[in-house]
Amino acid sequence: MSGFALDASTTRSCKPSPVPSGALSVRGGSSVGVAVWVVVVVGATFIEAIYRLGARAISTVEAGLTVSEWLLFGVGVAMLGYAEGYRALQKRFVPHVIERAFSMDCARRPVSAALAPLYAVSLFGAGSRTVARAYVSVGLIAAAVLVVRALPHPWRGIVDGAVAVALSWGLLALAVQFVTALRARIGSADVRVLGSINLLSRPRSGGHPRCEGEANDAESNAQNLQPGVPGRGDQAGEGER
Repeated sequence: MSGFALDASTTRSCKPSPVPSGALSVRGGSSVGVAVWVVVVVGATFIEAIYRLGARAISTVEAGLTVSEWLLFGVGVAMLGYAEGYRALQKRFVPHVIERAFSMDCARRPVSAALAPLYAVSLFGAGSRTVARAYVSVGLIAAAVLVVRALPHPWRGIVDGAVAVALSWGLLALAVQFVTALRARIGSADVRVLGSINLLSRPRSGGHPRCEGEANDAESNAQNLQPGVPGRGDQAGEGER
């Protein structure tokens, strides 16, 4: 399951735009809609694996475990929960997927929305090293599945249970980080909208003391230049006389 550990540094190659509006390079939906689609597909993959592996682990536990087997089960859950659930999924894989999901609108070429989940996990549309690393990860996962299937009872159920816990951790991290990114994105859009409203509602002239003073000076100078019309200086002189 170490194949889940994708390099998070590759997510900096394409920064998501601050506002989910405007022209997009994604065919079939907005950037937010595509990000939702990516999270749904990736989350459904996690849920299917958790259900399948968890059911086998529960059957193993119901069949009975010895003290040493329970101890190994606890150690396996702790190790995979930390190494895969926290370090690989929460800290690397999930941020990578969410950032690429929201950065679909700055991709170099148009991408079909149906292929967005594959793009999000870097199976295409990234640097050659990143794509190669993603395919190697898929191969390692497939090899790990074959190895675990060959394990005898109850070891297969123990490993499946530990993997199910790690995937559950990753699924929770996916949901939390997606909601956080979505709220930040919507919040930035609200700020832009409020700023536009303030600019539109601002009066074009007046309202500023300096502007008002300049307007009054210009009016006074115009009156002084008109013959037969006393300016402010003339009116002040007549008042003194």
